[in-house]
Amino acid sequence: MNKLNLYFNKFRQSPLPFILFIFIICRLILLLAAWFSGYFLPNPSYQHFVDQGWFLSPHFLIDIWSRWDAEWYLNIVNNGYYVIDDIQSTYSTVAFFPLFPLLVKVISLLVPKALLSQSMFLLIGLGVNNTLLVAALYFLYRFTDEFFHSEIFNKAIIVLFLAYPASFYFSCFYTESLFLFLSIFCLWAAKKGHWFRAAIFCGLLSITRPQGILMVLPIGILLLQSMQWKLKNFPRSAFWLLLIPVPLLLYLTYMQALTGDFFAPITAQAAWGKETSNFKINFIDIFLTPEASVYKIDAVLSFIFIGLSILSLFSLPSPAYGVFALLIILMPVISGTTVSMTRYIAVAFPAFIALVKAVKKEILIYSVAAIFFAIQIFYFVGWVNYYWLA
Repeated sequence: MNKLNLYFNKFRQSPLPFILFIFIICRLILLLAAWFSGYFLPNPSYQHFVDQGWFLSPHFLIDIWSRWDAEWYLNIVNNGYYVIDDIQSTYSTVAFFPLFPLLVKVISLLVPKALLSQSMFLLIGLGVNNTLLVAALYFLYRFTDEFFHSEIFNKAIIVLFLAYPASFYFSCFYTESLFLFLSIFCLWAAKKGHWFRAAIFCGLLSITRPQGILMVLPIGILLLQSMQWKLKNFPRSAFWLLLIPVPLLLYLTYMQALTGDFFAPITAQAAWGKETSNFKINFIDIFLTPEASVYKIDAVLSFIFIGLSILSLFSLPSPAYGVFALLIILMPVISGTTVSMTRYIAVAFPAFIALVKAVKKEILIYSVAAIFFAIQIFYFVGWVNYYWLA
């Protein structure tokens, strides 16, 4: 009984109760928004899903978190990778990296076959992502505590992060939670000089999303800082970092055997217009059009968070954090398209830290969070109604 009380007291003193409270409140509000989404006009382009009443699962509480790219990840879980047509001109699973669907598949092996179904696979993925999100937020709190040493600012980061317009994606059948979790742990391990852990997390990031391999640059900066920029101080344990490219090389070798193209996952991005390099049209001229568009929000947030990422280069203890945020945002921006930018920005957590550090005043931070969350509710209602948002 004494041990139970001890564990309970430790739990109360940790940031977990606050994180869980804010997380649950935000998700309950989104569920309420989803419940009333039926009163809004659904996307007429997907009338067959509207008539059917669901997209990937007939279970409402599962289906509302499963849209668009979720179908491709679910396809990989069910059927693995396969190629039918030219991957440059036709949508295919090849464009989606394997760690998240592989994780879902492995966990599904623990479920009796009689219970396995499409909805069960989705449920497993949603459970994994929400668990990873809470874990990521816990370590984000600990991460920022070393910057602020302020419970008020640490809590503000959590609120701002969960309020961000694309934050609901962390609870969807997408890779956002896994990428965020691995990113925070990777930078945390590198900051502490745990190079083996940093190598493992970075290697896993490289097969989570295309931007994952770019983590080698922030890790490299943290390594050089730990060496005081002197080669003679190179720690022998840092040789573990040579393991980083192994998962990606194995994956690309598999893709070479499957498609004949070693860089097939990158080549396949062209089918989604990721090689459209007209920055002016997508980021400048878009504001000259009169119609309301989520792409305008994407563009505005891109400019704001690029600025915050640059700020984090100088305002955080290491420029490695700002480099990470910039790489995450600039890589899709370089493609010249605003598509999905709001979602990509969501994992650039150093930019959120820089925002809190710059604003400082609690009332202003929570005002920004309120605006963010209002947009998120609007986005989520559109998402449930089959509109493409991010």
